[in-house]
Amino acid sequence: MRTMKMGRITQQTMRIFLSLTLLVAWGWLFTAQPAHADGFTATGSMTTARQFHTATLLSNGLVLIAGGAGSSGIILGTAELYNPATGTFTATGSMTTARQYHTAELLPNGQVLIAGGLNSSSGVLGTAELYNPATGTFTATGSMTTARCEHTATMLPLGQVLIAGGLGSNSEALGTAELYNPATGTFTATGSMNSACYEQTATLLYNGQVLIAGGYGVSGTAELYNPVTGTFTATGSMTTVRYLNTATQLPGSKVLIAGGSDNTASVLSSAELYSYAGVVPGAPINVSATAGNGQASVTFTAPVSNGGSPITGYTVTSYPAGGTDSNAGSLLTNHTVTGLTNYTTYTFTVTATNAIGTGPVSAASNSIIPGVAGPAGPAEALSIGTVTTGAAGSSASVTVTGTPPSQVLNFTIPAGATGPQGPAGSQGLQGPAGPAETQTSILTKLSTATNGAVLSLQQASGEATGAPKLEVLNSTGTPQFVATAGGNVGFGTSNPLSPLHVVGTQTTAYRGLTVAQQNDGPQAAIVVYMKSRGTQASPTAVQTGDNILAFQANPYDGVAWGDTTFTGSISFMVDGPVSPSTVPTAFIVQTGTNYSNKAERMRITSAGNVGIGTSTPSQALEVNGTVQVDGALLINTTTVQPTCTASTRGSLWIAQGSGSANDSFTICVQYGGVFTWKALF
Repeated sequence: MRTMKMGRITQQTMRIFLSLTLLVAWGWLFTAQPAHADGFTATGSMTTARQFHTATLLSNGLVLIAGGAGSSGIILGTAELYNPATGTFTATGSMTTARQYHTAELLPNGQVLIAGGLNSSSGVLGTAELYNPATGTFTATGSMTTARCEHTATMLPLGQVLIAGGLGSNSEALGTAELYNPATGTFTATGSMNSACYEQTATLLYNGQVLIAGGYGVSGTAELYNPVTGTFTATGSMTTVRYLNTATQLPGSKVLIAGGSDNTASVLSSAELYSYAGVVPGAPINVSATAGNGQASVTFTAPVSNGGSPITGYTVTSYPAGGTDSNAGSLLTNHTVTGLTNYTTYTFTVTATNAIGTGPVSAASNSIIPGVAGPAGPAEALSIGTVTTGAAGSSASVTVTGTPPSQVLNFTIPAGATGPQGPAGSQGLQGPAGPAETQTSILTKLSTATNGAVLSLQQASGEATGAPKLEVLNSTGTPQFVATAGGNVGFGTSNPLSPLHVVGTQTTAYRGLTVAQQNDGPQAAIVVYMKSRGTQASPTAVQTGDNILAFQANPYDGVAWGDTTFTGSISFMVDGPVSPSTVPTAFIVQTGTNYSNKAERMRITSAGNVGIGTSTPSQALEVNGTVQVDGALLINTTTVQPTCTASTRGSLWIAQGSGSANDSFTICVQYGGVFTWKALF
């Protein structure tokens, strides 16, 4: 193993430092600056001298320094934080395993993945751990599939971390690679590199691929990792063989490769550029819209890939058209779209543009309806303008304004009794006695000034469909009738599971569901079930095999209701072609011990054939199985004996003899290749 080492910062840290450097550089180019001397100044010292460690810029602005080797060569497990605001280092929690030549990568959740490295007692490490800035502690996570040190770790656009190359347990250069999934805390193998190497660089390009360049053990080759396919492919070779070099993504589609050592261990001063083809950026994500008066605020997140060239602007488009993006072409991720028509439903999409062109359209945002006060709804439809009160027992009124037009609601103020006032209940009966002065209690009666008033309840935006919208309670507060915002109606239950859900506890003759028909005619009470395909507004005809009506028995088995307790059903099903005024229907009976072993026991077809043990009866009565008859079996012999064919095969026929002549008993069989009636006696 080579002994020539250097400390590194992670690719994520390099990208953040590069971005900050560019912003600072551009600011100095175009802004007048006060005169001062360029150069370096000392800052606070670390709590522990170390080399071969990692430095990672955290989301909170601090820098995590972890591991490495101390002044006496002892491998360290300690860590510390640098605070740029104070210029000081302070100790933080120690790693679970001391290590050097490891990697440290900032994850999207703000934690830092520490992977691999070298330990004086364990050798090359396959373990990994996470640093949590919120608690200042390290905890173990899943181990790598291959122990390695002097490898690279690169955060990929979709949130995984690519671990590539390095030195193995036997000091061999590795060509394997693996992916760390922060969601599961596990490593899985991915495609291998074309050339095994260590002390290489790994740079995330703007097009989402990773450039592997240099490294000890290769002859100046470079390759690209594609996160979509999980494979490495060779790309152009470097002009100079080098390892321990640096690689920096520049604005545009170029990477600066600088310095390092060659195969003779000579230190290099040369540098070179890697160029790659840019593409249009990807689609922005997480598009969200908020309604305003004639306008909308649209927020979004930058696309995963900028295509290899910095994004130059974003554009928001409204659907339907007509809106104007006030921030079109800017780099803001919060745009205002004006010129919208109030009380019209809109959605929005966003595109990103770079030097190559404009990328694909994003997924549509949520729907919004701009307006002065939003569309009419439960909270906005009416508002109380004025309340007129008087002494106990006198009349009072409430003026309700808004849409629909204003109305005056009249009621009587009940008298309050002396005594301390109790807590207010929900709208309804007067609470406990109040003070001696006139008490305006909870509204107990409303009467409209005009006839024909309508009570309308509308589901509010975001309201759960299962939430009660209208309830009728008995004196103990138990729901007797519930209508939910989703359209389910329940009698005797506060949680109706279907459009009509009836729960009864009565033991009288009229328990369950009772339908009464009371008139002077012979008509019976009818429960009508209607079935169609299509929608309620545009129904279409039913088809063969459609169930029209089903009565299903699901008793409680002591644990649950539902399919596990299925005991039987009676249903009507379409059993033939449907045309206007013609819908052939079969009657079906099913039984079983549960839903998975239910079976059809009997069917009456639309032609009147009855099948027991068969779903395709072709005779008036067709039984598939043993038939036991306790008593006489009467066979109608008054009709003409049918012709013996394949369809009547197995039929029995009794022909009555005239006068005192014997009766004959025949059976339809195939005999000698011909269907014929053969006498049994």
